[in-house]
Amino acid sequence: MSASASGLAVWPGVFLLAGGVAKAREVRDDAVDGGTLLFRAVGRSVPPRPAWAAVAGAELVVGGLVLAGVARPYPQLAGGTGLAAAGALAAWGVRNAPDAGCGCFGARSEPVSPRTAVRAGVLSALALAAATGGGAWTNAFRRPAAGRRGGAASLPRAAAAAVVLGAGAALAATTPELRPRHARARAHDLVCAHRPAPPRRTLERLRQSNLFSDARPYLAADAPSEQWRDGCWRYVSYPANYEGEAATAVFALYLGKSRNADGVAFVAEDEQRVIGQIKGRK
Repeated sequence: MSASASGLAVWPGVFLLAGGVAKAREVRDDAVDGGTLLFRAVGRSVPPRPAWAAVAGAELVVGGLVLAGVARPYPQLAGGTGLAAAGALAAWGVRNAPDAGCGCFGARSEPVSPRTAVRAGVLSALALAAATGGGAWTNAFRRPAAGRRGGAASLPRAAAAAVVLGAGAALAATTPELRPRHARARAHDLVCAHRPAPPRRTLERLRQSNLFSDARPYLAADAPSEQWRDGCWRYVSYPANYEGEAATAVFALYLGKSRNADGVAFVAEDEQRVIGQIKGRK
């Protein structure tokens, strides 16, 4: 049991290290997404790049110490606590920011979902269980000491390795980020096409966006004239006036996490032609 519990630390260590590497690359490339779940929760008062760098550094240090098997059980305890906090944040996001990316693996992450919260909770439990084991994670895979009972001792060790590998297989099955990008895109489209998107919440999100601020001078009314949904998109139309022509402003809002996919087209009322467009931005 001790070897099994200790061996479970490998998966929290791997996930923390992978997440830290992905975030560190985004900090280096100045490609931090300020719309991920963490920043949706803390608001705009926290600078995204320094905050992302701090999270990346913590994940790299804790994950590295867990995998190195040193200073036990403190890295396991720190990892378990951090992952529990991540699970709580994901649970909050499912209800309050379902369109946000979880940020678990940087830009490669899936949108926040119940699976995100469950995965973080399981990883936290594995890290805390490993802390009780007392040994390094490699203990689950070491050969037993030679002796008269060496053959009998190999059976518990084999069982320990099987437990650790089984936990890894289950975690891999709940991690769509491991799939090829095109496969994840198809799966995401299928999910978002059936995701609840209340019109009121979508309208609130629109009014808080840079896209709405850019288009506001052209709108002729404060309330939309029509709303409808088509798969992963919700459309909102307003009466407008664009460069002296009566028009209809049609906002196309993607129900996934990317705000760069949003946009608005100004359609002339007399000829049903597009006379102007504005693209979404972060």
